[in-house]
Amino acid sequence: MAKDAVSGVLKARPGVPLKPAGSAVKLVKKATERLEEDAKEMEGRLAQLRMDMLEEKKRRDAELPVKYGGSRWRSASEDRGSVSRYAQDVQNKAKAAGTAKGRSAAADNDGYDCAPTKAKKKKKKTMRDEAAERGGLRILSAATVSRWTTSQVLEWLTAIGLEEYQSGFEYHQITGAKLLEMTVDEYTQLGVTKLSMRNIMYTEIDKIRASVSSQDQRSRPVEIIDPKLRDVGPEAGSAASRAAIHWSHLTPLSEAALVASGTDVPVNLADGGFDEDASHTSFMKALLEWRASDDNEQVTSSVVTSGKATVELWVNPMAAVGEDDNSKSADFPVGGALLDGVYDEESEQEAFRRAVDAWRSGGSTESSAARQSVEQIEQGCTAASRQSCWQCYQVVNADSLLVDDQTGKAFCGAACRSVYRSEYARFYLKQ
Repeated sequence: MAKDAVSGVLKARPGVPLKPAGSAVKLVKKATERLEEDAKEMEGRLAQLRMDMLEEKKRRDAELPVKYGGSRWRSASEDRGSVSRYAQDVQNKAKAAGTAKGRSAAADNDGYDCAPTKAKKKKKKTMRDEAAERGGLRILSAATVSRWTTSQVLEWLTAIGLEEYQSGFEYHQITGAKLLEMTVDEYTQLGVTKLSMRNIMYTEIDKIRASVSSQDQRSRPVEIIDPKLRDVGPEAGSAASRAAIHWSHLTPLSEAALVASGTDVPVNLADGGFDEDASHTSFMKALLEWRASDDNEQVTSSVVTSGKATVELWVNPMAAVGEDDNSKSADFPVGGALLDGVYDEESEQEAFRRAVDAWRSGGSTESSAARQSVEQIEQGCTAASRQSCWQCYQVVNADSLLVDDQTGKAFCGAACRSVYRSEYARFYLKQ
């Protein structure tokens, strides 16, 4: 027993639980506390690590270029607001301002009876609702107030909330025109005895009168005084200044003679010097000259006179006129002499000059002599038959045509007949 006490070790007795010694209990407590401290320290380190990682991520995100950050523009970043959010903020501010005004008005009305105010608000709400329901009525238009009937005036009273006075207006048959001319004293005769109601009605009438007068002023035409806004020059003056001139101060039309360009003959018909016969004669002469203009366009290549060919038009020396060898005869020049090595420059220039003169004069002398003059046709003024030449297709009078006995064709002159014979005579010889 003493030995056990010295060793400090207790032995378990039957039925008694074994208890650890004091040093063993202290060791167990120290180990538990150490584990708890280690766990708390680990949790603190983990929390600090999380904070460090978040800060490191923010720093790296800030250092990254914009194109790698998910949004290229600054307005698209997450810390920026959107349009809808801005609109919502504006609406919230408006609501807050309205609420503040309502609270201030309620604070001002403290200590007073609010029953009339509530009734007035309720009355305004009813008028607003009725005006919204009757928004499509044409009687509420200030432009047509002068044409209102009695029924429309009664509807107007209902719209402004004074329907209890409809009987007086209906009994006296008040129309829109009378409504604009009524005074405050006349409202009493219609049954509007309350001063507040008369003031409301008079205020509404004043609003209608003001709107009508503004519309009339807007519809009136205003004369433009600034000459820069006009199409005419500043010296033209306004329409009123032009209308103020009396007719006796104006220049007569007979004195305002208009002279044609290049002549001194007045063409003003107000002078009374119009010669109808001379005008008709000049018109007929111009008409016949226009009809006979085709005769002046005759084109001939040569004229055969006394067995000798005379060239009137210029012939190109580089090419022949005829299509076969028979046409290259001594009595009819066909050109193409330059191909044979013969070229007379002086004669070619002279032939070209004669051709130009013939073109300017309008053809040969024989064809012009065969035609009737314009003066003779104008004097007779008879409708003559016209026919075309078989060679040059010019339309001339049938009486002036030259009929060939050999071919039976009609030509405008001897030149066309000679050209036709030289080109197509072989066909008639075979027959």
